[in-house]
Amino acid sequence: MLVCVIPVAVLLAGCHGQGDSAAVSSMSASANTSAIGFVGDLDGDGNPGVVDVVGILRMVVGLDQADPRVDCDGDGAVGIGDAIMLLRCVVGLEVWPIGSRSMEIGPEGGWLTSSDGVAQLALYANASASATTFTISPVTSYPPHPHMLPGSVYDVGPDGFAFGGVAWVRIFYDRGDIPARGNENGIRVCKLVGDVWEDAGPTQEVNDWGHQASVRVDGLSTYCLISEPLPELTYQYHAQFGEPGSGDGEFDAPYGIAVDVAGNLYVTDAGNARVQKLSADGSFVAVWGDNVTLPSPRGIAVVEGTVYVVDVATNRVRTYNSNGIPIIDWGGQGAGEGQFDGAGDVAGSVVSEIIVSDTGNHRVQRFRHDGAFQEMWGGPGGGDEHFSAPDGVAYGSLLRLFVVDRGNCRVKKYSGGPQLILTFGEAGAGAGQFSAPHGIADAPDRTVFVCDTGNNRIQRFTSQGTFLEQFGEPGSGPGQLDGPTDCAVAGNGDVYVVDRGNDRIQVFRPTAL
Repeated sequence: MLVCVIPVAVLLAGCHGQGDSAAVSSMSASANTSAIGFVGDLDGDGNPGVVDVVGILRMVVGLDQADPRVDCDGDGAVGIGDAIMLLRCVVGLEVWPIGSRSMEIGPEGGWLTSSDGVAQLALYANASASATTFTISPVTSYPPHPHMLPGSVYDVGPDGFAFGGVAWVRIFYDRGDIPARGNENGIRVCKLVGDVWEDAGPTQEVNDWGHQASVRVDGLSTYCLISEPLPELTYQYHAQFGEPGSGDGEFDAPYGIAVDVAGNLYVTDAGNARVQKLSADGSFVAVWGDNVTLPSPRGIAVVEGTVYVVDVATNRVRTYNSNGIPIIDWGGQGAGEGQFDGAGDVAGSVVSEIIVSDTGNHRVQRFRHDGAFQEMWGGPGGGDEHFSAPDGVAYGSLLRLFVVDRGNCRVKKYSGGPQLILTFGEAGAGAGQFSAPHGIADAPDRTVFVCDTGNNRIQRFTSQGTFLEQFGEPGSGPGQLDGPTDCAVAGNGDVYVVDRGNDRIQVFRPTAL
């Protein structure tokens, strides 16, 4: 096959213009892959030609190092098929640049995907009033942006076309292309307006499980993906409240904390068998619970005004209104559906789903807001599908679920159900490592905070698990911690930490570096 392709490449030299023969003969031993713009364009002139074909063939026979950026046929390797695909572009049998595609879509709606599979246009019914030819093409000449993800620029046409219904543009990305302080769940689809990249629309979604970002569009333009880096912050001690005792605003081994939309705090005061409600500055507001209903409260969450409390002694989830009036409860000791063995924490989402870490059964259970069992997953062990004493749980942006796998010293991120997206952390005392981690909290900027209990500190990560900052150290002074078990992040960015061993709540405030 190789013997046949090379003569064909030479015969087609005239299709690429004058000067190609000289270019082929003077081509260096290493193809100029650093100049690649379009897939397969080795010489960087923006067109398919013999120079490009010969460069691919040199890689095939081992004269040059294979480069995945010349994977013209999309099979994940460099081979004869790539040279053939490029030759088909030369003679007009395939659309150039590779990745381009066009399709006529009418009022019935339809999908158009670039031939490299990176960009998509989705038209719902009646988005286009009449049959129209739509196109998707990769773009290599465009105004730069310092935070653009590589390979994400696509022109979707016809340019300026106005939709009469629902239409979406979707672009896939490689998680490895996200910059060090970039936040995956904060990726935005942007469009080119003149020479400036602007936000492509208010209705956007990031599917970090499928590695894609989408935007609902009214018209068509040139699009790309932007991942703005998170600012570098330092967290300084700001305030503290509480002291050992059983009076109002005093604590005995507090464990969990939650904050509502008004900034009120709810703390499980485990040693005193109660929940305390405090204002943002720590002023006492209300208290409820006793040795019968809440003998050992641990995890706590507030979802649309309802307070969910997990009690480890009774293995029940109890719900209250914001003033402590009981609503419903469910659970009980056991290993069946809806039963718990040392329940650890609770989290709720805006779609009324409740997650409980069933610590002793080494699993996570999902319920409706009324306590109806939905599903569970996990089991003892250290594999991707296992837990070892799971503890803190939190819903982050896009309804992503974070679970602290305490015994395995790691955090697992899920799509909201049992579909694992990623895992980060390991045992140790270095940045991004944990020792008996407990609580976890999501922040308004889509970062997550983990209580690294055994190391007496709090660590901050991006939504994809990249370490950002840490604060706290062992001790009892301001800013020092003794076995922190939970944290919560207010709307202004303040981090409230349950300093369990010191029977107090500490507040840390971010400051830009």
